[in-house]
Amino acid sequence: MSAQDNARLARTVYEAYNDRRFDDAAAVVTDDFELRNMGTGETFTGQDGVKRYMQAWATAFPDSAVEIRSVTADDQRAVVEFIGRGTHTGPLTSPMGTIPATNRRVEIHFCEVDTIRGGRIASSNSYFDVATMLRQLGVTPQEQMQPAGMPASPTA
Repeated sequence: MSAQDNARLARTVYEAYNDRRFDDAAAVVTDDFELRNMGTGETFTGQDGVKRYMQAWATAFPDSAVEIRSVTADDQRAVVEFIGRGTHTGPLTSPMGTIPATNRRVEIHFCEVDTIRGGRIASSNSYFDVATMLRQLGVTPQEQMQPAGMPASPTA
């Protein structure tokens, strides 16, 4: 596929998220699709995996929407920079456990790198700053912000 076709294909996923058409997003990935969430270390596979990934965000942030900032593509991949915004009114599931709703708004900057094969997305690496998201949610314990062995309040 051309770079223009791949950019259009990549945009489909974000439009589907905003419209909550998760089946449409699943339709553009390969059967062996693999999404690696680099921020949390999670991996989601196949068409069901992309739906679970999107549903988890939509459950935690029901009013969320993404704004695409840029799409750069060639004949094998697409790189999408976008901002996700929403209010945390549902449970946010993570490998460290579930974060109950905080009712706080977040604005998270993402970059996703998609590999495209046969006109479908074969893999996606999703990059975002988890620490910034946790700070915006107000759930980052002070001790996690300090290097091991350091006091919580430095003395002069």
